[in-house]
Amino acid sequence: MSNYPYKGKKGTCKADGTGAKVAGSTRIKKNSVNAHKTAIARGVIGVSVAASSSIFGSYSSGIINSTKCGTSTNHAVAAIGYTSKYYIIKNSWGPKWGESGFARIAIVGDGEGICGIQMQSVAPYIL
Repeated sequence: MSNYPYKGKKGTCKADGTGAKVAGSTRIKKNSVNAHKTAIARGVIGVSVAASSSIFGSYSSGIINSTKCGTSTNHAVAAIGYTSKYYIIKNSWGPKWGESGFARIAIVGDGEGICGIQMQSVAPYIL
């Protein structure tokens, strides 16, 4: 988004109505990898993660795959994709965090997941 870059500080939104549009919403079964993948396949989904640990905060590359990350969620990110092994998320902390502002979080099966990754029960999707 070169016409509206991330600044990493408080300010006034300059939205002009030309951005992303919510195309609909879908119900997501809690703690279900298949439900999460189905939702992400439709578009960008809001996700909560446990971001307090140094594992998440100091992440720079690779796949986050540590239970030490915790499961008490306290931060929202966008789930933008997945593979058979991990979710791809976009964080709001700017391009110096993670892999240019993105991270990969391991998929370990149904349940709370690594860093407590949790889709919202009803999530809008953006196309």
